[in-house]
Amino acid sequence: MSDHQASEQMLGYLYQVRYALFLLLNHDNPDFQISIEKFDDIAFSKDDIPKQLIQVKHHVQRHGNLSDASTDLWRTLKVWIDIINTSPEILDGTEFLIITTSAAPKDSAAYYLKHDDERNANDAYQKLRAICKKSENKAHAAYYKAFLKMDEKTAKKLIEQICIIDGASNIIDVDKVFRKQIRYSCIPKYENHICERLEGWWYRKAIEALCSDTPIFITINEQI
Repeated sequence: MSDHQASEQMLGYLYQVRYALFLLLNHDNPDFQISIEKFDDIAFSKDDIPKQLIQVKHHVQRHGNLSDASTDLWRTLKVWIDIINTSPEILDGTEFLIITTSAAPKDSAAYYLKHDDERNANDAYQKLRAICKKSENKAHAAYYKAFLKMDEKTAKKLIEQICIIDGASNIIDVDKVFRKQIRYSCIPKYENHICERLEGWWYRKAIEALCSDTPIFITINEQI
């Protein structure tokens, strides 16, 4: 692995932890617990049942996009298909999110899975199925095979429950976003100090959780 690839990978791990803090601060269900690398990259669960499975994709030097043949997209779908094959019940009441710094090109499957007026899960499904049948990308062969092997009803249900959030803040800019949450709850001169304390606390919690056999984090209702 080149130094460039290694740094990109390391930034991806750090982004995952940092973005999890942002999601926790912004989550609107105070009873949900957050975890990292338990159910997925990031997940919100209740009573140890996942309610949101979240994959985060970070790009800095290499500008990716979520085209119909995107590796980010298909690698994520394969992860979720494997989970569903093991635990089919997870499709009942679970939301699947891809949060990426990349863009979902207009008229792509990912574009039709964004949470806006142009969302069309059926069109997204048809585009993904078409790629599976016509693509000659050998690196993606296992992904396409797993998708086509799924029962059509199950595959469509998965696609209906996927939400794409593209153009997300990168690892640097996400700091500015969660600072807005702090800004309204402290005196301005203490903002930097509180943010540093909060993020330091969060990284310690992340390390403790990732080193344990039960990597459960906290709810927003718990004392920070």
